[in-house]
Amino acid sequence: MSGRPWSAAFLERARPEALVEVRAAIAALENGLLADGRNWLLNTPQPTIVDIEAVWPLHWVIGMPGAIPAEVASPESFPKVFAWVKRFDGAVGAARKKSGKAKALKGFEAAEKIFGSEWAEQVKGVDERDPVGLKAGQEVIVHPTDSGVTHKDRGTLVGLDGEEIVIEVKTEKGTVRVHAPRHGFRVFAAQEETKL
Repeated sequence: MSGRPWSAAFLERARPEALVEVRAAIAALENGLLADGRNWLLNTPQPTIVDIEAVWPLHWVIGMPGAIPAEVASPESFPKVFAWVKRFDGAVGAARKKSGKAKALKGFEAAEKIFGSEWAEQVKGVDERDPVGLKAGQEVIVHPTDSGVTHKDRGTLVGLDGEEIVIEVKTEKGTVRVHAPRHGFRVFAAQEETKL
């Protein structure tokens, strides 16, 4: 799916380099953004999207028992980063408690709510100065770049800027807008698909 082997032998050979990269990322936070003792990366009262984007890979790997040996990174060697991850857990727990349990929906229930809604976010339009050179109304394909590249959404481009891609997709029940962030997603003209 992502172009690299996932055999146990390959993963074992790649582990030391991966640990070096993880330690470097942790050290950059410890000695950079968190060095002055702030609680959140942008020195805000609450976590922001910057914290969310930065914390998730560390939260994931720190949460896996044995993933990071103590001699590579630990609460003792990087106290600010480990405290930041723990603080983030607390903030998520508090937000979850405040908002209550989300109601789980089956796919068809979600579709009914989407198609039954009268509200649609205003579309910002297509920035025609965007480097990819796409135009409003053009048929495009959108897909993630890290995984799931075999699932591609196809639709009419209605929104494109430095932060977001918006396409309209026609279905049997009507039209739905699909939003994707620019970071981690690719958008290109549908006719280019055969050339790739």
